[in-house]
Amino acid sequence: MGVHGKSKELCPYHNNESRLSWISGWRTGREDNWDGYVGTAGVSHAVA
Repeated sequence: MGVHGKSKELCPYHNNESRLSWISGWRTGREDNWDGYVGTAGVSHAVA
């Protein structure tokens, strides 16, 4: 979601632990997007 510029308010989880994990991933996606890791570059960056 974050890598696509979506809002973190779209988090589908209400359970605190799941929500925190989802938002952490969202934040990583936003940072990758800002750093230019988009498309297939983002996929290979996530695995590294």
